[in-house]
Amino acid sequence: MSDYDLAWQRFLSWLKDPIAAATVHGFMFGVLASGYSAEAAAKLAAAEEPGTGNGEESIIALARVSAEELSAGQLTFQLCLPEDTAELVSRVQALIAWVRAFLSGFGSGGEKLRRLDAPEREMLHDLATIAAGASVDEDGNEQDEQAYSNVVEYVRLAVQNLYQTMDHLQRGRMDHQDCPMAEKR
Repeated sequence: MSDYDLAWQRFLSWLKDPIAAATVHGFMFGVLASGYSAEAAAKLAAAEEPGTGNGEESIIALARVSAEELSAGQLTFQLCLPEDTAELVSRVQALIAWVRAFLSGFGSGGEKLRRLDAPEREMLHDLATIAAGASVDEDGNEQDEQAYSNVVEYVRLAVQNLYQTMDHLQRGRMDHQDCPMAEKR
């Protein structure tokens, strides 16, 4: 079991509510992507969800491993969402909560966000559209399942791209060639 999987399991065992878990996880990833350290992201994420003080160690462990995963740029991280066996409606609600929290955390980047180029601003717009929610049939047909999977994958790619872009901005350089979804100039 990888370090990420171990940290993930500790985090999930501590925070049972899937919406709360998605919210804390999404916020933490947003803060990480905006350029904060894993420790700062964990503390901000713990403050975001009331009652998380006892699980701060789990959040810090997950934040450290998540920061390493994002830095590696291999898209090995997963969003904290209910298992595929859960009802589609529950998974979509958790995804919406995750994306809303990510955007909230990412907003902590402040002035640096103004330096984002058009492709990254478009990704943020797409994420805001996802965060606005969508209606899903209770039965969740195969097309809905596929659409959900596609949206989850897009969110993962957007998060990775935004993290890399902010990392480049923070280092004082902007080279879109390293960003997986950026348009080639």
